[in-house]
Amino acid sequence: WWHLGAFADGARASAEAHGYRLENFWLKAPGMSPARLRAILEARGIRGLLCLGSLDPEEAFPAALRKFAVVTQGASIPDRLHRVASHFTADARRLFDELLGRGYRRPGLVILVSGDRRTDHLYSAAYLGHEERCFAPPAIPVLRSEAWDEREFSAWFAAHRPDALVLHQEGEYLGAMMSWLRRRGLRAPRDFGLALLDKNPDRVRYSGVCQAPRRMGAVALELLLSRVLLRDFGPTAWPKVELVVGEWNEGRTLRAWRKVTAPRPARKR
Repeated sequence: WWHLGAFADGARASAEAHGYRLENFWLKAPGMSPARLRAILEARGIRGLLCLGSLDPEEAFPAALRKFAVVTQGASIPDRLHRVASHFTADARRLFDELLGRGYRRPGLVILVSGDRRTDHLYSAAYLGHEERCFAPPAIPVLRSEAWDEREFSAWFAAHRPDALVLHQEGEYLGAMMSWLRRRGLRAPRDFGLALLDKNPDRVRYSGVCQAPRRMGAVALELLLSRVLLRDFGPTAWPKVELVVGEWNEGRTLRAWRKVTAPRPARKR
């Protein structure tokens, strides 16, 4: 959850730049409740809340705190709230276009079940759209898995033989998968391409897209300030959503872009 720390750092720096100060409150702290937190906020004259989201993506926002201006982040908490999120669709499209430009035609997507939900299924939707329009048949089904399962991955890899692997997985899964591939004499980028949809433990080594949580925090704070200054308090029927595009990380697990040469004009006789 390092990205939450970077998100908070970006929000804090932005708040200070605009003459405000962030205070931290943990709703799940012992003895804390939504009603008690509301009383604390009212006593301190705090009108805006920056919510970091929930470990449970379906958890609702407490009714006792709806009177404030609220901005959250990510795809958790499904209520109609102002929010800032990574531009999952743009990030995925960038990654798949990178693969196409480097000559990969049959990439396979391996994604966390929970990660698929937390990205609002947009990573997998972008993959399926590219698969229909751009990738070479036959189609490769998305491998959704919450933890490394050697038998599952081995069967999927043997059945579909992707020329590139696209992962949205934790580091333990990535490490186990790379070990499995090495035992079979397969190396990236010599034998296959590898690109990560964020969750990159080693940017020098692994290619892919990296989210920009610090920038997201700054954007979220600016959105919250705008809601407070416009006195946009309480539930909203038309939540504002700000999307932040990630950054491409070159790494070393994809081959170089293939040169495109224009056809020579025919000689006149």
